[in-house]
Amino acid sequence: MASALHGYRESPTSSSARCGQALEEQPERENAWVRFAEVLEDGLKATVVDAIRLADRIVEVIVRAPFAARRFRPGQFYRFRTTRGPARCGRIRLTMETLALTGPGPIPSGG
Repeated sequence: MASALHGYRESPTSSSARCGQALEEQPERENAWVRFAEVLEDGLKATVVDAIRLADRIVEVIVRAPFAARRFRPGQFYRFRTTRGPARCGRIRLTMETLALTGPGPIPSGG
């Protein structure tokens, strides 16, 4: 609305009536939003599934990151770091340096 002078007559009308959305549909829209937010949360959050020591200085880190995995191309690296403050185990601080991870290459579909 560019001008309140020409739009003031419209403001008392319900915006949901103007858009063709009934109030009865509100719970369904809210549930759809919650499901959408859950899909985003699951797809965008990277989680370490396993860490396997292959040699003295080589560790295989298995990360679950669905959206990043879909867009991965060979030659790319991911910057992996913790986002929370350092955890403690008794008096020992458990900290981690930032790591550069690469993917395994194309993952075969179907299985």
